[in-house]
Amino acid sequence: MVALKHDAGTWDACYKKTTELMEQAHNRLWINDPEAEKIFHSKKVHSQIQYERDLGNKLHPRQIFLPLKQKLWSEEWRLYYKNMHVEPALTWPQYSTYFYTNEIIYSSEQFPVLHSGYALYENGLVPCSFFTCMKMTDQIMRGEKHHFPETFAIDPLAVKLKKQPDCYIGIGVNKSHLEEWALTGYSGPHPVNAAYKDLAENHQSTY
Repeated sequence: MVALKHDAGTWDACYKKTTELMEQAHNRLWINDPEAEKIFHSKKVHSQIQYERDLGNKLHPRQIFLPLKQKLWSEEWRLYYKNMHVEPALTWPQYSTYFYTNEIIYSSEQFPVLHSGYALYENGLVPCSFFTCMKMTDQIMRGEKHHFPETFAIDPLAVKLKKQPDCYIGIGVNKSHLEEWALTGYSGPHPVNAAYKDLAENHQSTY
């Protein structure tokens, strides 16, 4: 298997931009800006997406995921994309979470864990959901080339509707959390809440 070349410049630029925008959104949400509450996730969900906690109990901006080019998708994703049925009224990113949730719950296909968070699109953050996959990349460290795994985003709905986000940020949500959310008619607590609780419990269990 030939490793992909790690796009360090794009990754660094996206990391800097998403960190800056997430902090700006955080500040707007915490002063109860009514417009911010229409644009971003709720305060609680936004905070959970914004930071991850390391074993030293420090908070860091959450990992970002560059979109994987369609030509590098696996055969399974290519087939899924080919067979996707998208209603004319369906828009991205507004319906990405509902679309993927229904696909995961009601389809006979096996899906990887869905991530819920934001996409960096047209220089702003938009709430959305996406999948991820891991690829080996060539990265230069101290002047030497090394192979490292890197996680990329796959968002078939965005590709189908010809949208091109720069990157994604989010938390993996288990199918059981999505099912519980669907049972509330998508009006109950966001599944990110349950996913973040799982992460917190797993973090505590490492001590």
